[in-house]
Amino acid sequence: MKNSGMQHFLDANVRCLFIQITGLLDLPQAKEYARRARLDPRYENDFDVLTDISFCELKMEGNDLRAFADFMNKNWPTQGKIKGAILLQGQFAHGMARMYDAYTHHRVNRPAFFHREKPDLYKEICSYFGFPTDYQLPEFLDAK
Repeated sequence: MKNSGMQHFLDANVRCLFIQITGLLDLPQAKEYARRARLDPRYENDFDVLTDISFCELKMEGNDLRAFADFMNKNWPTQGKIKGAILLQGQFAHGMARMYDAYTHHRVNRPAFFHREKPDLYKEICSYFGFPTDYQLPEFLDAK
């Protein structure tokens, strides 16, 4: 497993925030990473978001997910539904991501859950977000 941390990239041209979280992830870290990723003054609450948690060990339970969803809804309310996707590995992470989506009151329109081992991952991500076919995802996502 990679060391704990967070990388992010904001592409204002396609109105998308890309985030990768690695290592252990608990509620206080999740809140801090959410704050840090949204410090860029170009960030707007209706930007789409792709979050990679495929290198995480989730240390959150249902109550933590609810608290994090409430934190997100309060601090970054959307003006409408956004596109949001989570890049993950394993059924546990998939289940936790679906639970989180329910707690956010479905602020994401058609949330997508991409499994890292899936073939054509890059194509599927670009198709979901409507990126041009030659779009370059941030290198840290390594989603080719």
